Amino acid sequence: MKKTTLEIWPAKDCPVSIQVRSNVGGAVYVNGVLCDAETDVPIEEEKPQTKTLRRYEIILPLFFNDNTEISGTLMDLTLDELEREFGGVSHELNRIIGFWKDEVGFRYQEQNTRIFCDVPNEPDSKDFFREYKETLKTRFKQQDIWMVSYLIDMV
Repeated sequence: MKKTTLEIWPAKDCPVSIQVRSNVGGAVYVNGVLCDAETDVPIEEEKPQTKTLRRYEIILPLFFNDNTEISGTLMDLTLDELEREFGGVSHELNRIIGFWKDEVGFRYQEQNTRIFCDVPNEPDSKDFFREYKETLKTRFKQQDIWMVSYLIDMV
């Protein structure tokens, strides 16, 4: 049974001190602070844990270099592989227009899409994506695939 008491007594620096106690099982709230019911010593409350993950973002082309549209099957395969490996993946459906120049200065314009995957921040994950980048370069017939990662805190 929850019991609330109000105690008033003189304190050192003030003529009257008011303490509000509310019993909760083997603990009491004393002026809003959870304390042990026997000793009135504050109990450390568990704070919500944040989980640190690493997000990998991958920019994938929508067209091969010869301007042939890339089959949705290749994108689906990529999404399925990442979901199978890590339990989830996200794909932004908007187009990202990108520009870049090759080593001789020829300018390219590309239409891309972005996928991202939040994974454990572990060496195994990094190794997976390093190898997977090579798979994607072959699959999408690209000289390189833009892939970045950064830490995220899941709240």
